[in-house]
Amino acid sequence: MTGIASRVSFVVYACPKSGTTWVQRLISAHPSLCCGESSPFGLYHNPTNPTGTHISLDEMARQLTRHKQPPLAGQAFTKRLTFELWDGVARAYARQTGARVYGEKFTPFRGTADVAVRGLAEYGGLRCAHLVRDGRDVVASAAAHQLNIAASVPPGASPSAESPEQARRWLRERRIPPYVLEVATRIWIETNRAFLNAQHEFPGSIRVRYEDLLEQPEVEAMRLLRFVAGPLVDVSEQSARDCVAAASFETLSGGRARGQEDATSFFRKGVRGDWVHWFTPDDYAYFLEVAAGMMSTLGYDTAGKPARLAS
Repeated sequence: MTGIASRVSFVVYACPKSGTTWVQRLISAHPSLCCGESSPFGLYHNPTNPTGTHISLDEMARQLTRHKQPPLAGQAFTKRLTFELWDGVARAYARQTGARVYGEKFTPFRGTADVAVRGLAEYGGLRCAHLVRDGRDVVASAAAHQLNIAASVPPGASPSAESPEQARRWLRERRIPPYVLEVATRIWIETNRAFLNAQHEFPGSIRVRYEDLLEQPEVEAMRLLRFVAGPLVDVSEQSARDCVAAASFETLSGGRARGQEDATSFFRKGVRGDWVHWFTPDDYAYFLEVAAGMMSTLGYDTAGKPARLAS
């Protein structure tokens, strides 16, 4: 298939709530690049998720073949089918957008990071950008996201709060539900650890820090875009600037300036360090006990303090 992508070329891999949607929009703003999302690996299916069914492509392939007889049964065929399904996604997106290079943002589902990274490595030939964000801000962003879900769904549909009323109150108070603090912290650790343990298996990888993208967006965007584009697509300084402008917080939020919060929006605030307004000292003590090692590994300082008293 000349001129457009026939397979997946790159992945932007990250823990959820690390800025992947922002990066996805930035990459896709380039006329020759497309960054989609299809959750290829993890053997995961959750039909009860409050915002919609979650299923990975490899689980979809497993479901398609689970009643088949040999030779259309077994792990080898399921893996081959998964890879071909993923290639089919790449071709469909490329036809629709005209992209010469196709890739995806990928945030593994809870508890699947090791399986997911192994699938990425076995697919072969992927350029992987490891997007990292301060785990404290990931937890705060996850809390806002989960509380918004809990505030708008029937009681009991979300484990993050007892009722929509309580969720709305905790959102106003910027309070992290204990369930979210524990789960989001552990997901942040396991997602990043899985990639760090396997990064040597990819032909090319870079680390991109959310905070660096905030502070010097054009420099970091150029580095990221040239990496994911590879040799097939030229990324000029002007095209990088255009991508940054197209994916700016002001554009994605519908006109709000960065730092101007809308607690109900997916693009909530777009700043670093907001965790100090969410964590209590007790919350922070738990986070450091569990996550200090990964914070150090990823180069984050843990010297900050919450701005609120323990409740």
